[in-house]
Amino acid sequence: MYRTPNNVTTIKVQTLKWAGHLVRMSADRDVQKIILRKPDGRIAGRQKLRWSDYIENNLKSMGV
Repeated sequence: MYRTPNNVTTIKVQTLKWAGHLVRMSADRDVQKIILRKPDGRIAGRQKLRWSDYIENNLKSMGV
């Protein structure tokens, strides 16, 4: 109607931009180690989603 972008889509695009920046970082950076690590220990119930899982879900939902 007003040609303004959808807020959810805007957030997903920004997250994907950050993911691209993260992939280009060197492997010894602390940020990359924290974001891409696997979650510690398992607690009863569903496993916690990692940040990379959210990125994969965003890519699938956007058809990329």
